Amino acid sequence: ADIIIGSKRHEKSRVTRPFFRRVSSFAYNCLVNILFRLGIGDTQGVVTFKKASIKPFISKLTSDDSFFQTQFMIYSKRNKLKILEIPVNVVDMRKSSFNIKSEASMLFVKVIKEFFKSEK
Repeated sequence: ADIIIGSKRHEKSRVTRPFFRRVSSFAYNCLVNILFRLGIGDTQGVVTFKKASIKPFISKLTSDDSFFQTQFMIYSKRNKLKILEIPVNVVDMRKSSFNIKSEASMLFVKVIKEFFKSEK
């Protein structure tokens, strides 16, 4: 594999997270997968990669915020990299440190912009 994702959506993962975080994460991943046909269960999981594999596109990534990893996955798929999802054990009961409405709005706008950029 060129990229390995520690995926919270892997069938063997054990994940404890607040209900709202699970639902919002699921909705976001569904949107991204529908628009970009990624076939990735968790675009926000822990990632490791082969440096040589990402060289052709790393300089094209423009995001420097929470959208970065999604953009990284989009470009990885566009460049036909082999992505492997592995199970993780996650216990995340912290309160969000960001405003979910503004974060969701910002991510939605960036996903749509990336979609139309890729359609050109």
